[in-house]
Amino acid sequence: MIVEVLRAGRGVTIQDQGRAGLIAQGLSRGGAVDRLALLEVEALLKRRVSVIELAGAGASFRIGQGCQIALTGAPRKANADGNPLRWNASHNLAAGSVLTITAGQGYAYVAFDAALGRPEVIGSQSAHLKGGIGGHLEQCELHFIDARTGTSDLLDVVDRTAGGNVRFMAGPQTDAFGEEALAAFTSQTFTKSARSNRQGAGLDGTVALDASQLSRVSDFITEGDIQITGNGAPFVLLAECQTIGGYPRIGTVLPCDIPIVAQAKPGAELRFELVSTDEAEALWQSDVQQVAALRSKISPLLRDPATMNDLLSYQLVSGFIRGDEEWL
Repeated sequence: MIVEVLRAGRGVTIQDQGRAGLIAQGLSRGGAVDRLALLEVEALLKRRVSVIELAGAGASFRIGQGCQIALTGAPRKANADGNPLRWNASHNLAAGSVLTITAGQGYAYVAFDAALGRPEVIGSQSAHLKGGIGGHLEQCELHFIDARTGTSDLLDVVDRTAGGNVRFMAGPQTDAFGEEALAAFTSQTFTKSARSNRQGAGLDGTVALDASQLSRVSDFITEGDIQITGNGAPFVLLAECQTIGGYPRIGTVLPCDIPIVAQAKPGAELRFELVSTDEAEALWQSDVQQVAALRSKISPLLRDPATMNDLLSYQLVSGFIRGDEEWL
């Protein structure tokens, strides 16, 4: 199957689970910024596939063969040949149809129920912009293998674009902040800054630090770490973060709450709650467990006939009755 990319704004990339275990070689995991969105795709399509991540930008695609798609992550307006499509859902698209997704805030994902036919680089198809692997998607043809169709389903998800409570655990530098600074951090309401990208999410608000806390030798860092920058503003590291940094880290956001930080809209409020190691371990779930939980929240997608421009393409009557006989 060939999918023709008709239009793709800057920030549209191919992503998957990324490249784990390469921090020692100077490469962070990368992959989808909202990793939960990948698991939502897997729950809807019933298999793991590479996705197209739309970081703020919009895009349009021409479908070369009938197939199923899934739309997850930050909600956008989407349509196929002018017919509106529900977000957080799977849909069957006919050959030749044009899928259009508008620009918007946050990280949106479109996945085709097929394997992307392109070679992996260091075990992944993901573009890692900071690492110089791959790049932004431009007008081109994407080749997919083993395209499938399936049922159209809707996934019941909790909105993670409005901010909320974010849990974090202590790290190797947490004690250096002192009880007063830690209490100030956990009692403060921060707002998501527009200074955010695949490398990290900036927050508006400050944590008072003294000179000794800022004077640190560079150390390893990882996704979820909460750095306190020189002006006292927190910065939560995301998928394409650097692997070495000198800003002090007050703690590390739990993996299950990173999507809340990543997808929060600019101006959304975020509050941080320190949890113990035991609490963090109790909250951890494997990908298999998360996908199973997501599948329990799937229901058939019911479309409104009043908005279906393709209504007449469906078989609406499977038989009729004449007298005492049934005709099929």
